[in-house]
Parts: sequence; structure tokens; C-alpha cells
Amino acid sequence: MAWRNWFNLSRHMANCSQALTDANRRLRQEIAERREAQALVASLARFPEENRQPVLRIDQRGELLYANSAARPLLDHWRCDAPNDDTPRQLRVPSAWQARVDSALKSGELVEEECYLAQRWLLLTLNPLVDANYVNLYGTDITDRKAYEHALEQRNHYDELTGLINRHVLYDRVDQVYRRADHKRGFALIVLDLENFRLVNSLLGHQGGDQVLIVLAERLRQQVDEAATPARLDGDTFAVLLPHTESLSRLAAGVERWLQSLAEPLDVDGERIECQMAAGIALGPQDGEDARELLRHAHLAAHQARQGQQRYRFFVHELNAHLHQRHQRLTALKDAIQNDILLMHYQLQFDSQGVAVGAEALIRWPQPDGSMVSPGEFIPLAEESGLIVPIGRLALTHACAQAAKWRQIGYPLRVAVNLGAEHIHDPELPELIETLLARYKLPAHDLEIEVTESSLMENISQGRQQLQRLREIGIDIALDDFGTGHTSLAYLRDLPAQRLKLDREFITDLPDKPYNQAICRAVVTLGHAMGIIVLAEGVEREEEYALLKTLGVDEFQGFLLAKPMLSSRVDARLKTLSSARSLE
Repeated sequence: MAWRNWFNLSRHMANCSQALTDANRRLRQEIAERREAQALVASLARFPEENRQPVLRIDQRGELLYANSAARPLLDHWRCDAPNDDTPRQLRVPSAWQARVDSALKSGELVEEECYLAQRWLLLTLNPLVDANYVNLYGTDITDRKAYEHALEQRNHYDELTGLINRHVLYDRVDQVYRRADHKRGFALIVLDLENFRLVNSLLGHQGGDQVLIVLAERLRQQVDEAATPARLDGDTFAVLLPHTESLSRLAAGVERWLQSLAEPLDVDGERIECQMAAGIALGPQDGEDARELLRHAHLAAHQARQGQQRYRFFVHELNAHLHQRHQRLTALKDAIQNDILLMHYQLQFDSQGVAVGAEALIRWPQPDGSMVSPGEFIPLAEESGLIVPIGRLALTHACAQAAKWRQIGYPLRVAVNLGAEHIHDPELPELIETLLARYKLPAHDLEIEVTESSLMENISQGRQQLQRLREIGIDIALDDFGTGHTSLAYLRDLPAQRLKLDREFITDLPDKPYNQAICRAVVTLGHAMGIIVLAEGVEREEEYALLKTLGVDEFQGFLLAKPMLSSRVDARLKTLSSARSLE
């Protein structure tokens, strides 16, 4: 029995030892978990203090229960010390913020407020703990966001280049004047259009053009009085809103003063630039029912001033009727282009022996009553509205088709087509011409492109490159209206031209004008020295024709020799000329 008791006692002691070991392990684990929890609590307790943004706790009475170090600028702004300061000035937030605390606790919802202090923007968020009767206030630095919002607002309201207000803000300002009780005293909206700004961009590049606009905007800002509102509407157009106009004569004098200041020469990148502007004046409220109509009428008056070579013009309601007529004409022109209604007339060109060597293609617009609208009437409309490019493409197509027909029936003629600046600078022009030549199996030398000096002046370098590409195809180049534009002899030397067209300005009454004779003689001498054919256009009298031959002109065009006519009548004329030559 003794050994059995000893065995039981040993087993009991082993069980007790294991229990003590397990208890000791659990105790160590509990101690470790408690230390970890204490560390977490300490870390959480340090978190607000370590936060670089303000963290505060405020009870329902507005008293501060806690504020971290980052809250110091906010407390200084409130003139309020933290609860742990030794000598606090006060422990309550300002009454306005106490009201916000009350609102958050009553609603149980977040309350947000933006605050500007120490050159920084803070978003202060009140997070209510309703059961505890206090709120936690957290601050977030939103300075960068506010800067972005400000920049976005500037872009939405102000022209980025000049700093003037933009069109949308101007609309709002004008509408405010309309809503004002005393607007019947009269106000004015003035539109200022910069003339030939494309030429400025061509000369200086877009960066230089921007500098010009900046200077003009600053001059305008300095000229208008404090009550006025200057604005930039688009690329080369400015506007000024005058909220009071008691005297039209004083208004006109002010506009004259602005235009004179804007026209003063300025230097950009070593270039001396003079900017001419035309002004259109619309008076409120009689000239428009709202801002948009008033601005449209001011634009119309500026356009009329520019066309009439006037410095400024007041809007009159007759201009509105003119605008309506112009819109109707523009719509009809679009339909004519789309439906291929435009016709081609051709005016023959002759050499000094009277042989037809070419024909100029002249586009006409037939009307329902049988009359024709000349290019002088509808081409400017097409240029203003962007329709000139499709008209040019249509003219090229018809001219190539007709030249191919004449060649097929045994009358090969060089057909000349007038193209403006928009076509010359169109990068797709060479490809279009190559396509037409291939379609109609037309030799390239049967097509001639006529360009004016003014169209080349918009971008001499680009125009020269484009004409050189056409020459590489085999197209002849004629310089139209020679001597009436701005092309220098240096430009003429570099242009790939085969023909100079003496303008009729130098031909009319030539026998009675010795100076014009000298000009014609000089052009002929210059052209021949450069291997260029000289053609005189606008020949209408026998005396002119005979004298031009004596001066050495190579080719001739004008009513004396042949009027513009439909291709069918040209066919008949060519047959007559051919028969006459065969009889000789």
C-alpha cells in the first residue's frame, strides 16, 4: 500500500505543477496583452498631439476640453487658451462657434466651416458625440485646394492672356445694368475690333501677337474710367461697358481717345507695329432687349465701321435689316454651293498675234430671275463666312473639267483660276489639284493658279513653299493685280511665278497717262529680265491695245478682245478664230 500512496501523491504533485505552469503562462500572456493595450491607449492618446492639424474637443457650453499643439494658431485667432495653459485667458470658444457647437449637437450631423488664418485656409469639421454632450473639432489644411479653385475661377471669369473679364462675365455685367432701376438713364456697350491681326501674327508669330494684345489691353484699361468695364471677347476683339452715358458727344469723344491711344506705335521684338481698330457703339436699353442682342448690335456697328473705313459707328436699326438680308444671302449661297448651282464663265486671253492662249475662269452665281451675281458681291461674303474654300474647290473642279474638254476637241488652252489666301495656305491644295489632274487626264501646264499680292502677304514664307509645291506638279503661277499690293521686288524674285498680270488700274486711258506708261514699261522690262510673261488685263480700247503691244506686253485680256462668257460661247468663238487662221 505504501508504494501505491506514493504513486498517487507523485501524480497529484505533477498535475499541480502543470496547472501552475499553465496559470503562469496565461498570466504572462495577460500581462503582455495588458501592456500592448496600454501602449495602444498611450499611442491613441498621443495621436491628437502628434497630428499636424488642429484637434479640439468642445462641450455643449462652448468650453474647451482639449486642444492639441497644432491648434495654437486657431486658439490665438479666437483669443482662447488651451485647457492645460498655466494662465489661460479664457476656456470658451467665441459665441459664433458655440452656436455652431449647439447646432451640431442638436442635429447630430457634421458641421463644416472654412476659416482663413495665418495665410492658410482650414476646413474645420465639428463631429458631434451627442451622448457625451461634446463635439470633436478636426482641422484640415485646404490651402492648395482653395488656390486651385481660385485659379479655376480666374480662368472661368477672366481672360488668361490679358487679365480682362471674358465674354460670359461681360454678359452678366450688362444684364445687371438692365436689371438696375435707373438703367433708363442710358448706358453703352462698345466693341473694338483690331484690323488685320492675322498680318500681325504672320509678322511676329503667335507669341509676338500675344504681346501686342497684352499691350493693347493695358492701354485700354488705363484709358477707361473706373466705372467702365473693359473685357476681351475673343482673339482680336475687345469691349467696354459704360454704365452711364449722359452725353453722346462725350461718349464719341471718349471712344476717339481710346482709339487714338490704341493706335500709337509699339515695339515688339524689334518690330514697330501700328494697330488700327474700329469701334461699334450700341446704346442700352433701346438698341437691344438683353446683353446678347446689345453685343451683337455693337459687333454689327463695328463691322460697318470697318467696311466704311470709319473709326467708329453707332448702331442704327437699319443695320439690323442689312444683317437680316446678309443672313438670307448667306443661306442662299450655301444652298448654291451644296447644289452646284454656281456657274463658270471664261474670259479668253490672247498673245500679241491674236491667238487664244488661255482663259480665266470667273465664277458667277445665277439667280431665279435669270440675273447673275458677280464675284465682287458674293466673294467677300464667302470670305467672311468661311465658304471661300469650298467655292475655290468647286472652281478648280469645273475649270479642270472644261480645260480637258477643250483639249479633247482640239483647242488646248491654259485655264487660270483665282485662289485667295485661304486656298494658298491650305495644305490639302496640292493633293486636290493632283487628284483633279488625274481624274480629267489633264496636263498640269493646262492649269494656272492666279494669286494676288495681298493673299501672299499674310504669310510670305508659307505661301512661297505652297506655290513651289504647285510648280513641282507642273502648275503655272500667275501673280494677279501686280503693282497694286505690297509685294517687294525681293519677294517677286523668290516667287515661282511664270506670269505677271498688269492691273487694269495702269491700263485704263493708258495713252493719256505718261506715268502709267512708264510703270508698264518698267514691269515689262523687269518681267522679261526674269523670264516672266507679262499679261495686261482690262484692255478695252484699241489705243490701249496698240500701245501695250509697243511697250512689249506679251499677252492681253479684256472686253476689247473677249468678254467673260459661258463655255458654249467660248467654243463657238474658238471655232471662229480657228477658221479665220486657216483662211490666212
